Amino acid sequence: MSILAQYVEDVLTPTDNQIKFIKSKVRSIRKVLTQNSPFKPKEVHIGGSLEKGTMLKYKLDADLVYVYNRIEDIDNNWRKLAIIVFKVLKNNFPEIEVEEAGNLAIHIKTSLEDHELNFDIVPCYYVNSPIMMKNHTGSNLYAAITTIWHTRFLIRYKNLPYFTHVVRLLKDWTCSPTRLVVAQVLQNATHFAFSSGSCSKT
Repeated sequence: MSILAQYVEDVLTPTDNQIKFIKSKVRSIRKVLTQNSPFKPKEVHIGGSLEKGTMLKYKLDADLVYVYNRIEDIDNNWRKLAIIVFKVLKNNFPEIEVEEAGNLAIHIKTSLEDHELNFDIVPCYYVNSPIMMKNHTGSNLYAAITTIWHTRFLIRYKNLPYFTHVVRLLKDWTCSPTRLVVAQVLQNATHFAFSSGSCSKT
């Protein structure tokens, strides 16, 4: 195994216990919003890095997209739908932090093994094709549908050799506080190699 592959396995890939814990919490959230909510979702989708197999060990998160049929009392007001979902989560998980997050998601924040663990709960309306989506471009009530399509597209490739390794390395690069230092070291090394003649341009 290469050094980079070993780094991904040892440092970046979540442990089996982490994945097991996260999936158990996903089941709990799913059960609450399916059984204890005044409005039942038409579909529930797991998205993000959990479903795509690209989660980082030190940046644990899971996305849950709750798809509802159009609700007459809510109509086109995403905030009304978000408040309903938020209240159900807040009432059923009083021991952990639940907060509204902008105009797209509700956050559930907890921790696992000294790492932050975040769940994004994204409610949206149902639309079953990109053609139908054209009528709702820019609407928060439908935006999460594209997340579902994006996840379906990427998981087709997650079993390709080193596909998830590369994605995890790229995410680690963007998340790491030392990335700028590493980039500068690489740049200096490359400059030195070319200026000293140890490498030649082609």
